[in-house]
Amino acid sequence: MWTPDLKLVGVLPPKGGYVRSLAVTPEGKRFVTVGGGGLEVWKFTETTASRVAGPTIPPAAIGGIVVDPSGNRVYTTDYEDDGKVRAYTLTAAALTPAGPLSDRLGRPWRMVVSPDGRWVGASAKSGRVCVWDTRAAGGPAAHVLRSDGKGFAVVTFSADGRGSSTTRLPATGTT
Repeated sequence: MWTPDLKLVGVLPPKGGYVRSLAVTPEGKRFVTVGGGGLEVWKFTETTASRVAGPTIPPAAIGGIVVDPSGNRVYTTDYEDDGKVRAYTLTAAALTPAGPLSDRLGRPWRMVVSPDGRWVGASAKSGRVCVWDTRAAGGPAAHVLRSDGKGFAVVTFSADGRGSSTTRLPATGTT
């Protein structure tokens, strides 16, 4: 990690580990990573990098990770377990499981949270696209926007969080 003037602050992960995916919190001072050590939360200052939570082993191998705009919720996609999307509560010193969201995605491709934090969207390599309303009565509700298709779908949200769209990327023959 580097400062804005490109001075090295710290190296993630420690020697011998790896990071598969990383998501920054909105204030830019913490990062949530997943890799060889499981889920970890890191805090950065202008001169240091330190682990503040983790490593915790997730229930399945994680494909993607995003932090919501409030910085209080983390969402991950599983490579295993048929592509569950899981929620975690993020505090200053902990990352606590809040449970999986309903429905299964399939092998994950991309993930996004709407700017207002209400919607979580994810797409699978099969072309399946789901969005979850995190503020629905009774808990997050799944909506399948697309069940399958050729190529890989990517879901995005409008800047005000009121609209979503999907785009299909052409399949390249690789997965």
